[in-house]
Amino acid sequence: CPAPSTKSREGTRDRRVAEARKVAARTRFLAVSATMPPKADKKGDGDAKMDDAALKALDEKKVEKKEDKPVDPVVLAMTEMKNAMLTIEKAVSTKESRYMSRVIRQVTKLRRMLSKPVLTKTVETYISADSAVREQIVGFLAGFADEKMQVDTPAAHPAAAKDEPAEKTEEEKTKEKEEAVWVRKMQGLPEAEIFVQLLFTIVLLDKKKN
Repeated sequence: CPAPSTKSREGTRDRRVAEARKVAARTRFLAVSATMPPKADKKGDGDAKMDDAALKALDEKKVEKKEDKPVDPVVLAMTEMKNAMLTIEKAVSTKESRYMSRVIRQVTKLRRMLSKPVLTKTVETYISADSAVREQIVGFLAGFADEKMQVDTPAAHPAAAKDEPAEKTEEEKTKEKEEAVWVRKMQGLPEAEIFVQLLFTIVLLDKKKN
């Protein structure tokens, strides 16, 4: 076997030296990478912090809303009463009996809400002041025992208690005027007066049973 030439031996040695240098460089790079802390994604961290803050603020707002706005049973009952009166108005204007049937079905829900304060407010709102029916119902209600209604009212903040009530906006004033016109219209409907009499009769029957 012929001996390798000097030039061949030198080429082999140079390749080995080059490969050794590559291995050493790769090793140093891996060692430095392992000791360096991971680079934080500033944008991602910022977004995460903003999301957490937004969720926390939303939760606090929900809790505050629940605490500051308790459900007043009288207000709730009068809202249902207004819905019934709106249906009566639609039944009268369209002359369709199905709307009046819907009102009768609403009586079941209203029956559980009826009380002396609710009936008093209903009579004052939907029966005309010069009506004999109103005078009779008010006279009967005067003989009813006062009912203690559990209405949760939030404690007024010391600073907020001193604040003067905010002036009503033009939109709120317009809504109040429209509401007053609608109430006067309902006071002129015999159907509305008869419905109030029906509710009062139901209350009398319930009190007789108890």
